[in-house]
Amino acid sequence: MTRHPSAKAMDKGGWRTLPAEGLRGERPEWPLTEPTEREDEVWHELWTKPQAVVWEDRVQALEVALFVRTLAEAAAGQQPSSPTPSRNGSDHVRAPLQQPRPGRVGLPLGQSPERRVVLSG
Repeated sequence: MTRHPSAKAMDKGGWRTLPAEGLRGERPEWPLTEPTEREDEVWHELWTKPQAVVWEDRVQALEVALFVRTLAEAAAGQQPSSPTPSRNGSDHVRAPLQQPRPGRVGLPLGQSPERRVVLSG
């Protein structure tokens, strides 16, 4: 893969000028499961943007695809699928977050479980 000429300026700590015409050549293949029609439209549109040159250099097709999928799901009014351990995200994967027990604190780095600190009420 040939890097865009302005990438050399970035290697030297300078600014990189992105081409107004965007990515030259073909966009990467969609890396996820079969895209919806809307995902395919957004995927194609994003890879024509100047920023796509940077995504290509950094091999970020997967990250762009995940953004496209999340954007399409949100636009359709769906809860974006997310494997993150957030309150909302944990409910749909049937893995609720455990509530901390009152009066307990975590272990400071380097302490063994025998030296656990318990605070009383």
